[in-house]
Amino acid sequence: MSTALITLLTDFGTRDGYVGSCKGVIRQMAPGVEIIDISHDIPPFGIREASLTLYNYYDYFPRGAVHLAVVDPGVGSDRGAVILRTAKHTFVGPDNGLFRLIMENEAHTLYEIDTEKFLKGKRHYTFHGRDMFAPVAARLAMGEAPETLGRKLPQRTDHGTRPFRKTEDGRVEVPVLSVDHFGNIIFAFNRYDMERLHGLKIKSIMFKGRSLPGVIHYYGQAEEGGLLALWNSRDFLELAINGGHAANALQVDPREDILILELE
Repeated sequence: MSTALITLLTDFGTRDGYVGSCKGVIRQMAPGVEIIDISHDIPPFGIREASLTLYNYYDYFPRGAVHLAVVDPGVGSDRGAVILRTAKHTFVGPDNGLFRLIMENEAHTLYEIDTEKFLKGKRHYTFHGRDMFAPVAARLAMGEAPETLGRKLPQRTDHGTRPFRKTEDGRVEVPVLSVDHFGNIIFAFNRYDMERLHGLKIKSIMFKGRSLPGVIHYYGQAEEGGLLALWNSRDFLELAINGGHAANALQVDPREDILILELE
């Protein structure tokens, strides 16, 4: 029999002990569970970055893994708390967009966690990662059914709304999704979006006053220090500098900067 497995993804950092307290709760409730840290260096309140990181790693883990993801700027408010179940994996966390990419690409069932069950009598409202999501993840990892922890929600129709937009002149405006450790700029546009827009290929890419004719296959195809575009390992459009830090070189503001695509 395989060991129960929980992965952890948060914006908690490792300095303050927040991650440790979540692990302590899980260990008390499910002593035999294996816990794997994915990242705790998500930028504070970085829902988009966390959503991409989660999408990048989840399906490399074995069937039955429970993925606990907590990036929760709305903690204590009336934002939802959910369990998301796909054919092979289960996800636990706030209902704030963290699971958008999973829901968009996987058949799934969604459950709203019964917060009263876990938070009744609590004197504080600021640490649902420890007080609600960690206990839910532990119980799921030990085999408890989601139906005992909350109610099933109707099928969503809004999770597939894409963040890019097509302009009147036929170009596509795409926001930044994330900047990775190497300074590569990852955009909210992937190969499947090309199919949705009936584009055969990218004719040109414009970003922060720079223009590229299209995508290449790997970093070394560009000259040292050269700006390049490619489809990354999860098929998202990425700008990078061969041997450099693209986000610093271009002074990227992930919340404001927009990439322009011309398709043909």
